[in-house]
Amino acid sequence: MSSEEIKILINRYFDNELNKSEEVFLFSQLSTNDEARIYFKNLNILKEGVDLTLESVPNEFEERILNSIVTLDQEPK
Repeated sequence: MSSEEIKILINRYFDNELNKSEEVFLFSQLSTNDEARIYFKNLNILKEGVDLTLESVPNEFEERILNSIVTLDQEPK
């Protein structure tokens, strides 16, 4: 399997798009492919960093945004 195909599998793994047999195959490939293992580790670090910076947005904020949207035939509020 080429490095690009393994990277696609890794990306699908982080998007939760792999079934169990594909996961098993991916991790067997990671055990033998240094380049893929480094790519996997880097994506994992990136995912952890993003997860740490996520903030929940209150519903009121979303409502204010939706209420401020103006259609082309309306005057701004």
